[in-house]
Amino acid sequence: MKHYMNLCPEPFEMIRSGKKTIELRLNDEKRRAISVGDTIVFTNTESTGKQIFATVTALHKFRNFTELYINLPLLKCGYSEKDINSAKPEDMNIYYSKELEEKYGALGIELAVDYTIDNCKENDVDYICDRLVEYNLSKVPATQEIHFDSINKKFLNANGEIIAGCVARMYCWNVLYIDILWVDENYRHKGLGSKLLEYVENTAKEKGCYLIHLDTVDFQAKDFYLKHGYEIFGTLKDCPKGHCRYYLKKNI
Repeated sequence: MKHYMNLCPEPFEMIRSGKKTIELRLNDEKRRAISVGDTIVFTNTESTGKQIFATVTALHKFRNFTELYINLPLLKCGYSEKDINSAKPEDMNIYYSKELEEKYGALGIELAVDYTIDNCKENDVDYICDRLVEYNLSKVPATQEIHFDSINKKFLNANGEIIAGCVARMYCWNVLYIDILWVDENYRHKGLGSKLLEYVENTAKEKGCYLIHLDTVDFQAKDFYLKHGYEIFGTLKDCPKGHCRYYLKKNI
């Protein structure tokens, strides 16, 4: 069974780092549903994207926090060498009233951290991407020297303003993925999109590309790509809701 609890940043970090392995709680109805072997998901109250998944390894039940403080190793309960001498059961009064303590008793939940979820930083994204690429290339060796070769092009008007652009990247095996192809509304139906697509295709072909793929939504440019020799190889309905996304490819 899985249970959910919130933790302030300091105790959250102590559990994450292994400095705290016993979480102290009131033994109320919610905690009495916990069994050894269950999973507890702790959420950081100041950053809900941070969570700890931990397995319950033991449950220590007492009539009150006084008994708990006498019987459990407090260095495992969130105290440090600096404050262990001043640790006292009354510290729990910050969280629970004496009336609730007498009614429900105290509980020490012993834990083993399984893993932590956190928000990725920019260098984390690079690391994750690099590891996947490393695995992929161990299975199918790259056929191009630059593993990710951007082919990003733009058209400018006489004033130097961007009126059309394409964002694309040829990856690992001489395959081009077109992420974005856009033409300013005031310059549409003048052949700019066709010229831009042709330029990108030719540039990719000169670099050794043999296959292009992309996706577009029904209100975007499906017919445009079909007119230029692309073929649909897949669809995804309700993406976005009420619309269909098309996946297209072209061998060059």
